[in-house]
Parts: sequence; structure tokens; C-alpha cells
Amino acid sequence: MEKDNEERLKNEMVKYIEGSKQDREVEKQERIDVAKFLEREDIKKLFETYDKSLNLMFRFYANQDTQKDRFSFDADFLANSLSYKEVVRFCY
Repeated sequence: MEKDNEERLKNEMVKYIEGSKQDREVEKQERIDVAKFLEREDIKKLFETYDKSLNLMFRFYANQDTQKDRFSFDADFLANSLSYKEVVRFCY
């Protein structure tokens, strides 16, 4: 019985690994593309210039993911939009 369970688990893992190979390859290429993008001099300069503002915005939105009270924001909605007020705060 235990041997059957081990074999079934092994088969399911192999099936999953084979079935998700393309997704892993796409993800690997995305990581390479992002790394190349971040190595560009203009992008490095941008992050250096706005480091403090970017960190503040990141912490704000990251905290929303863990808050489930009436004072929290809909992080999914906010991640897909940026208000004029946020743009002004970010730039100055």
C-alpha cells in the first residue's frame, strides 16, 4: 500500500514537472529580460533618482496585501491604476 502511494506520488510529480516545463522556461526568460533591463544605465539612474519614493510606494502597497480591515485599500485595483495625486507625490 505504502509503495503504491509512493509510486502514485512520484508519477504525479513527474507529470506536473513535465507539464509545467514551458511555464518555467518562460519565467526563466522573463527573469533574464528583467535583469538586462535593470542593467541599463538610464534605468539605474532612474532608480537612483527615485529610490526613496519607490520604496515608500512599495511599502505602502505591500502592506495593503496583509491588511484586511476597513481602513485598507483594494490592492488589486490600486495596482492597476495610479492617480494624479500619486504621480505628483512620486515626482516631488
